Amino acid sequence: MLSAIERRVKSVVTNNQCDQFRRISTTANLWKKLNINSSHGNIANLSHKSTKEITRSVFVICICSFDFLVRNSEYLLKLSAKLLGSWGHRKFLKSTLYGHFAGGENRQEILECCRKLMIGNVRPMIYAVDESSLGEGTRGEVYYNQVMEEVIKCMAYSQEAAGHLGIAQARISALISMDLLYKINEYIVGSTSYLDPKSDLYVGKLAKFMANPKEGLSLDFLSESEQAEFSGTLNRLHGINKVADKLNVKLFYDQEWSYCRETLNAMILACQMLFNLQRPLIMSTYQAYLKDTYTQLQSHLEFLDANGIKFGCKLVRGAYMSGEIARCTELGVESPINDGYDVTTTQYGRCLDLLMARVAEDPRTTHLMVASHNIQTVQRALDAISNLGIDMKDECVIFGQVFAINDGLSYSLSEAGIPVYKSIPYGPVEETIPYLSRRAVESRNMLDNIRIERSVIMGELKKRLFRF
Repeated sequence: MLSAIERRVKSVVTNNQCDQFRRISTTANLWKKLNINSSHGNIANLSHKSTKEITRSVFVICICSFDFLVRNSEYLLKLSAKLLGSWGHRKFLKSTLYGHFAGGENRQEILECCRKLMIGNVRPMIYAVDESSLGEGTRGEVYYNQVMEEVIKCMAYSQEAAGHLGIAQARISALISMDLLYKINEYIVGSTSYLDPKSDLYVGKLAKFMANPKEGLSLDFLSESEQAEFSGTLNRLHGINKVADKLNVKLFYDQEWSYCRETLNAMILACQMLFNLQRPLIMSTYQAYLKDTYTQLQSHLEFLDANGIKFGCKLVRGAYMSGEIARCTELGVESPINDGYDVTTTQYGRCLDLLMARVAEDPRTTHLMVASHNIQTVQRALDAISNLGIDMKDECVIFGQVFAINDGLSYSLSEAGIPVYKSIPYGPVEETIPYLSRRAVESRNMLDNIRIERSVIMGELKKRLFRF
């Protein structure tokens, strides 16, 4: 049987687009320039960093190499706050973890961070750090409105730093309580799909309400206060999306814990129905480490295609694996995570093939960010771009990595003329502890990348210290 990508390629060829495969594309030339297997990356691109920053990087990467410190990072960070006090704790974080993994607390700091990145032709994807968890309860309308303003700032800063190339990133759980997301998710799982017009949470109904709140939204399974909070969240999302549309800044909404995924999917699809009529503007996220991601991606694509909606997404492996597995073990339920790294790699590849084929068929309808730190995955994506004749000038396929992780890969891509972004967290030091802890865990899980990164940074530091 033909694979999804083979069927797409066959369709492209039979539609008299064989010239895509005959021509020597810009992408193919860029691919030849890219030394993707380099174990040292591009040391020259660290020239924009000060010796102080390089030294800090060495220290932080060494910390991330110790399993004990990483596994207990959240506890140790809280202990630091108690021992050092508020001022001392802030100073410590700014000088170490926050200074390494975050972009800044204000406009001046984040724009300076973006400026340094763009010296190496690496672009910013700014987002406001805010992580919540079950049991916290609602934070109130005033707080959620403040978060909304921060997301809007991120979009404005991205545009200011990179013009129409700027991208912003947001997480919906910062605009609504995780408890409510979970409750709605449980309802969705036990009832009709949000893709079915008969569902109380049908995507089309949510989109209709967002466009005209006067129509009202009646959800009997929610209390009056919960309905008010959910309605307020939809209104805030609509306001954020309108700013993204006005600024022409692509906005990526994150996926998070599996226990709120269906709620987030319904809300993001509703946003796409309203704002992706002309071009992919509102972008979703798909986590390849979840067992049913490929099937879900297919169903979402079919729904959007049937409604004439453009599609855009960020394809990731997933960043909550340790927490997901621990939670399932505690509850004694089946884990939604794939059984092993190789299974996730296979599913990532299937999703990648499907999306690449769609881009090749019609780049106006599908945009993709290949969000990966894995060299083999990036190489596979570049091979697909070249083999399918995708013109990178259209920038329908872009690449992304987390700020301060695997910089060698990012700069290698940018030097080859391939669009690459860094996800840059922005926000107060005090609100970043959960984020910093998770970043440390992710870094620890990428041992090969850490070795390469450490080699690159140590090489640069030695070069500066021993110039004589």
